[in-house]
Amino acid sequence: MIPALIQTAPPLAEPVTLTEASAHLRLDAGGEEETLAAMIAAARGICENYTGRCFVRQGFSQFLDRFPVSGEIRLLRRPLLELEAVKIHDAAGGITEQNLSHYLTDQANARVTLKDGVVPPRAGRKTGGIEIAFAAGYGDMPADVPQDIRQAVLRVLAALYENRGEGAAAGQIIFASGAADLLQPFRVTGVA
Repeated sequence: MIPALIQTAPPLAEPVTLTEASAHLRLDAGGEEETLAAMIAAARGICENYTGRCFVRQGFSQFLDRFPVSGEIRLLRRPLLELEAVKIHDAAGGITEQNLSHYLTDQANARVTLKDGVVPPRAGRKTGGIEIAFAAGYGDMPADVPQDIRQAVLRVLAALYENRGEGAAAGQIIFASGAADLLQPFRVTGVA
């Protein structure tokens, strides 16, 4: 059973602001805001993919075929900010929301677990019948993101800016910029 993940809400902010990015790159004000904003988003994406974490709040729905026997679901994005809903999809297309008080959350490890004595819900359709809706990230604002991560995003941004049009691979950029060293303590490994 391989869970499917769909992003339902993109981040409403980036971990670094245009002002911070412009200052880091020593750019004059004006002229390149759209390009710079796109590069900040790309730098964030590279860093998020490397760490397996979301930096600023994003919404997701994770779909499972059945509830694990262990009663524990490991979410595919960390850190868990909020469990928003557990929904059961039936064969006719109907959706039943579960009572969230039946679940425990482990925010640091992005786990959702059934409380003792609660019977696991059964999906009414064969595939993707259990939906876990959640928000992941460190918070809503750039200041909520750990400083080392913000610095890594700026380093990747600088590498992207310096190598515009050259098509360097994300893996090369993250290591060449020194961002990998800053991100290593935040890297999620062995998620299953």
